[in-house]
Amino acid sequence: MGLVTGRPSGIVVLDIDPRHDGHLTLGELESRFGELPATIEARTGGGGRHLVFKHPGGRLPNSAGLLGPGLDVRGDGGYIVAPPSIHVSGRSYEWDAERHPARVVPASLPQWLLDKLAQSRKRVVESFCYSPLSSLAMDGAREGQRNVSLTRLAGHLLRHRVDPQISLGLLRSWNQMSCHPPLLEDEMLRTIESIAGVERRRRRGC
Repeated sequence: MGLVTGRPSGIVVLDIDPRHDGHLTLGELESRFGELPATIEARTGGGGRHLVFKHPGGRLPNSAGLLGPGLDVRGDGGYIVAPPSIHVSGRSYEWDAERHPARVVPASLPQWLLDKLAQSRKRVVESFCYSPLSSLAMDGAREGQRNVSLTRLAGHLLRHRVDPQISLGLLRSWNQMSCHPPLLEDEMLRTIESIAGVERRRRRGC
């Protein structure tokens, strides 16, 4: 059973994977910055932990390893496998008895964790060379700017010969996550098809 994370559900999940030393990474962080607050917790079928926190508002994307080895964040656009699902190992996902959703509510993420995520994400971004469209892709668009922004992004992807199906999937995700409010599906598809037609004609030399 999947549980959506991010703004739609109002939760963010810290996924602790002991197979990649997530418990050690978390222990080191807590020794430096303080223990995480008590919150909803589940034991995963793979022997890890899911800590469920309240979404802090704004945009908090998924991340893998930004906090360190074995620590992933499931935020906007993500999901987790939730109890009572069965893991491939045969073990079940289970809520912690003392931190069951019926007994506690999601705690707020501590500021130190949010700050560390932001700092790590900034370092990753600065390590790449981005096109002029990168801020548009990251920041999104509001009403009155959405179609123009979608046109520019679609043109960029298709001009660089990104597979059309991959392009469509990326643009759908961008529309849902970064447009405020998202464009309707039909309107989005009409815009993309128009740009695809322009690109086809350009490649034929028409």
